[in-house]
Amino acid sequence: VFCFLYFGLAPDPSQNPKTKIQNWNAALVGLVALDLLVFAYDFHPRATLETLGQPGPLLQALAEQGGARLLAGPGIAALEPNRPLLAGLDDLSGYSSLPNQRHFDYWSRARATPNVLLDLWGAGLYISSDDQPDAVQREGYTLYPTQPLLEGSAGGPAGEEAFRVPDVAATEVRLVGSLSHAVEVAEGSLVGEVVVVDTAGRVRQLPLRAGQHLAERAYDRADVSPAVRHSRPPVLYSTEEWSVDGSLFPVHAYLARLPLGERVAVSRLVVRALGTQGELNVFGLALAEGDGAPSYSVRPTDREKLQPLRRVGSASIYRNTRAFPRAFVVAQAVGLDPAHRESPLVQMLSSPFDPAQEVLLERFPEPLPLPSQVPRASELSYLIPAQVEELSTEHVRVRADLGAAGFLVLTDLYHRGWQARVDGQSAPLYLADSLFRAVPVPAGQHVVDFVFDPISLRLGAFLSLEALLFAALLLAGPALARWVGRLKGMPVRV
Repeated sequence: VFCFLYFGLAPDPSQNPKTKIQNWNAALVGLVALDLLVFAYDFHPRATLETLGQPGPLLQALAEQGGARLLAGPGIAALEPNRPLLAGLDDLSGYSSLPNQRHFDYWSRARATPNVLLDLWGAGLYISSDDQPDAVQREGYTLYPTQPLLEGSAGGPAGEEAFRVPDVAATEVRLVGSLSHAVEVAEGSLVGEVVVVDTAGRVRQLPLRAGQHLAERAYDRADVSPAVRHSRPPVLYSTEEWSVDGSLFPVHAYLARLPLGERVAVSRLVVRALGTQGELNVFGLALAEGDGAPSYSVRPTDREKLQPLRRVGSASIYRNTRAFPRAFVVAQAVGLDPAHRESPLVQMLSSPFDPAQEVLLERFPEPLPLPSQVPRASELSYLIPAQVEELSTEHVRVRADLGAAGFLVLTDLYHRGWQARVDGQSAPLYLADSLFRAVPVPAGQHVVDFVFDPISLRLGAFLSLEALLFAALLLAGPALARWVGRLKGMPVRV
């Protein structure tokens, strides 16, 4: 395009070179202006200058919640990138248009499925929209294929979810879901359970079994179908995905009907993964009476930990009662398996790992146990909150009191430019829990400082200074030459 503009604007070789350069400069300015306009329109296509200068009702309502960190679900235009900055809100979506890949992966998962990732990140507020663009209706069921109610493995931090139900009478629980990476799971194997609690506090446990209730999601893929070891139950919803070789294959969600044996007034539902292999995915959960349509479908915001606070327009604000503090202490560290083919985030969610007791470290110098090798014993300490005393873009100070040696975890984004100091002494800083920072700290009271001092910043400052000096020499060169020439009494031509 640039070459076309260059030669197209001045096709005549005899044209004045100065005119040619002027045309070229004008074309570049026009292209930059067009690019900026297109980018701005895509960012806020319907926002006026007046609305950009003041926070709207939703932002004002969030600012009244005491400065808690927030994360918004899909479909909320008032919380588009950079908008919460108008109200001084701590938005976990970030204010950069170019987030790193780890931040994007963590954010997109926590945003779609507000599970333990939301808690660990310290999101005290979660905002949901009535308009669920990704919700799917099938035969009276409301499904969330891209926002699963549960997506986790047995023993993993995302392998269990509890939902509140408004005392709905039912004779049957219906679950729509599938299994992932479960080709080797045998027919009839226990892969999960639904725990039903009625208004009188009585508990019923309903097992989920491979082949009877759920099956491998890619059951009909050409290379999976011959190897799968369980049968396929009724399919309620299907879609297609791309394989690594560029071909499409079907993926399914299955309908599991779990009778209660009697009419029960349900107040609480807990879904739990129990399989020794694979992952349990739940896209829909409903209560029904008899063979009729569901009388109640569980929503993503029915999670027990999400406490309704306020409704503003079509958005609802929830308090996350299980949010971790910004900084906390755990008893021990667990090493990430460097030979594992999955990403650190996937490993964290699929491993028998508890972020309230352990921290998952990467790039550590000494050997550490893997998550599967850590004993799950009651004597392990649970997280201890630490006090954040100073917080800025380049410095964070945390005060921690440890009864025994452990690790201080700060749930701010890791960058190799951050350095850690414990009581003024340099300390190792590790990439923790896929996205955050962790520092080993001995027993006792300590002050931990995180200082942002990247080599790239110092190198950039040095190069900028060098460039400035060079430019100054170029500008001052003619005058300096004339001055030297006068001193020597020689004619100078510049």
